[in-house]
Amino acid sequence: MKRRKLYYVPGLISIIGLPILLLLMGPEDRVWEYSLRLNLLTDEKDVPGVVRFSRDHFFKSIKNKKIVTVALDYDWYGDGRDYYIFDAKLHFITREVERLQFTHDTMTILEAQLGDDNTYGDFIRLINHARAYRMKRYVYIDNSFYFMGDDPPPAPHPTEAMEPLNIDSLQIFPMPKVHVPTKWELFKRWGRENLDIAVIVVKYSSVLVIGFVLLIVVPAFFGIRKAFFKKNKYFGNSHVYQDI
Repeated sequence: MKRRKLYYVPGLISIIGLPILLLLMGPEDRVWEYSLRLNLLTDEKDVPGVVRFSRDHFFKSIKNKKIVTVALDYDWYGDGRDYYIFDAKLHFITREVERLQFTHDTMTILEAQLGDDNTYGDFIRLINHARAYRMKRYVYIDNSFYFMGDDPPPAPHPTEAMEPLNIDSLQIFPMPKVHVPTKWELFKRWGRENLDIAVIVVKYSSVLVIGFVLLIVVPAFFGIRKAFFKKNKYFGNSHVYQDI
């Protein structure tokens, strides 16, 4: 008699269904919301004796400085936008902001010009450049961002001459013992980490939990139930005959 092939249906459903479910309805990344403060220049004229954050005051302060300008608008070549050139410009702006901030170059100003094809995301990206490198001076005016490096930190105060080190007066302390975790401790740590991940998945990914129940738990329950009743039926109807 030819034996029938047995297929593990819940396993097949899991192998095929779960990747599709994760691809189409996977958990969404948590959105972290932040607020950024941006002071805009005023168009009022300067008044003698009063310092304002105004257009006239800003352009007077950068009059004798070198301005490096980058047109951040999208470049059109042929029938589409050249995103490679746009990404290269963003990369250049990042490197230049780093150079201005890390070298405290106060004589050079980086100007990033925005155009009609730029988006609000490009605007926020430029603010993030200044905030990421803790740049204190940056200005938005006339569709342009101006990045200015911070002043160098003050020189350290002169210290007194240090006395020569006396080796004989040093106290040598024994090195503290370093606790090496055992395999059981590593296993418990691994279990706690995976349990925390499972709690987060259950809490924020109801779609995955429902898919797991429908594709694995329910088919497995009916499979075990069917096998249990089949086994009881077989043993219940079996008889032992003995020839006398």
